[in-house]
Amino acid sequence: MSRILSYFQERKGALIDGLRQMVEIESPTLEPQRVNAMGEHVKERLRSLGASVEVDTQTERGHNVIGRFGDPAMGDPVLMIGHTDTVWKVGTLEERPFRVDGNRAFGPGAADMKSGLIIMLAVLEAINDLQLPLPRPLTLIFNSDEEMQSLYSRELIEKEARKSFCSLAFEGTRDLNAFTTSRKASGRFTVRAKGKSAHAASGLREGVNAIEELAHQVTKVQGLTDFGTGTTINVGTIAGGDRPNIIPDWAEMVLSVRAVTTGEMGRIEQVLRSLEPHLAGAEISVSGGFHRPPLEETEASKRLLGRLREVASEFGIDARGELGGGAGDANLTSAVGCPSIDSMGAVGFGAHSVDEHILIDELPARAAVATRFITSL
Repeated sequence: MSRILSYFQERKGALIDGLRQMVEIESPTLEPQRVNAMGEHVKERLRSLGASVEVDTQTERGHNVIGRFGDPAMGDPVLMIGHTDTVWKVGTLEERPFRVDGNRAFGPGAADMKSGLIIMLAVLEAINDLQLPLPRPLTLIFNSDEEMQSLYSRELIEKEARKSFCSLAFEGTRDLNAFTTSRKASGRFTVRAKGKSAHAASGLREGVNAIEELAHQVTKVQGLTDFGTGTTINVGTIAGGDRPNIIPDWAEMVLSVRAVTTGEMGRIEQVLRSLEPHLAGAEISVSGGFHRPPLEETEASKRLLGRLREVASEFGIDARGELGGGAGDANLTSAVGCPSIDSMGAVGFGAHSVDEHILIDELPARAAVATRFITSL
């Protein structure tokens, strides 16, 4: 296995050059033409590596790119997933250009997750260059809207996951040894209180203050957070009323909700949709919902992690599965019954921040583990 690691160590400079090229293609989610430019770059790389390329055409977002590699007659494929979009607006690169500082490579999208795309493509390159046996075909999805909940790529991801032996997502990690085997479900709900407007002085008896009603609901909702079960609710924004001298007849809050299991996701949604008004004459309505189910550990995913641990140990890495901090596309693949592991990408820090960077020296080992793992399944 030292042959695979040596290969990537010798190619570390080329991997960073490839990352530079990707980072310098700015690709914010809501600018489809920019994301499509990133997709064109990926398509060119895929074709050069011998993969067939398909395009899942979109109108509201950038196109999703699918690569297929290996002999489809060899069985159900390994699904590899990474996203081409970033959270950064066009012009960020001018403010914070790609740069290397010692062991760190900085740039918008470097950690989240263009370095993961580099590893996905590097796996194919290593299979070709080292003539490694590939027991299963590979399906690679490069989707265009993960940073906005994968609303337009979800159907594609779920369809391919249902046909796959397993799914590997190449989001980053903060630790060389860490891989993500569970993630929380993620949802957004809006709770709206309806009251009755009246004059703030003479109409106090007749009016129903929607902001007061919502204040009662805030404490009720925040009280649903349970660190023991992993359920968290954050009231992120509140708005209401029109003028200080009018009793407000409306108020609303937007919640970010997380739950570890499908069962808890269903329970907490039922509780939210069953909220009752506190004040006489007030009304409560709830909209929104969960946009990503949880990535849950299953017996199949535990076996997959066991194989990953065996492979990683060949490189001196003590692989472990962890609960991830946010939601991602592995949540979608897991929910349709495909054994899934996330955080197969680079070691990095500061995603969505001005300090975003990856650790260069860890890149060869992460690419080597991914390559060895995929060619062992």
